[in-house]
Amino acid sequence: MPDCATGRAPGRVCQEGRPFAAASRLATLRAMKLYDVPGSPNCRKVRVLARELGLELELMPMDIGRSKDPSYLVQNPAGKVPTLVDDDGFVLWESGAILIYLAEKKPELELLPADARRRADTLRWMFFFATHVQPWLSLLGQERILKA
Repeated sequence: MPDCATGRAPGRVCQEGRPFAAASRLATLRAMKLYDVPGSPNCRKVRVLARELGLELELMPMDIGRSKDPSYLVQNPAGKVPTLVDDDGFVLWESGAILIYLAEKKPELELLPADARRRADTLRWMFFFATHVQPWLSLLGQERILKA
C-alpha cells in the first residue's frame, strides 16, 4: 500500500482516510470556498473576518432558493448559509463555528485567545450576539426588506 506521508499516490486517499501528502500540498494552493448570499449578515461577518485575517475565499454566490437543493443539502443539511469548504475538503456550516475555525487559523493574532478566561469572555459575547441580538436584527431585516 502507498505511504500516506510520502505522497507516492497523489490524488488518492490513504487507508486512514487522509489525503496523501502530495494531494495535501496541492490542496493548499486552492482557496477556501464560501457559499454566500451577499445580503446575509452571517455571510458578511465570515467575509469580513477572512479579509482581516488575510485568508483567501472563493465566493460561491447563491440565492436563497438554491439552499434547499439536494446538492447543497449534502454539504449543509440545515439548508442555510454560510457554508465553508476548506481547501482540504472539510465542510463547516454555522457562522459562529466558521468564525472560530478561521480565527484559529491565525492564532498569533489572538482573536480567539489561548487563555481560558479570555477565550471564554470572547465566546460569551459571540454567543450573546448570536442568541439575543442577531434574531431581532434578522426579524427587522425581514420586515423592512423582504416584505417591503
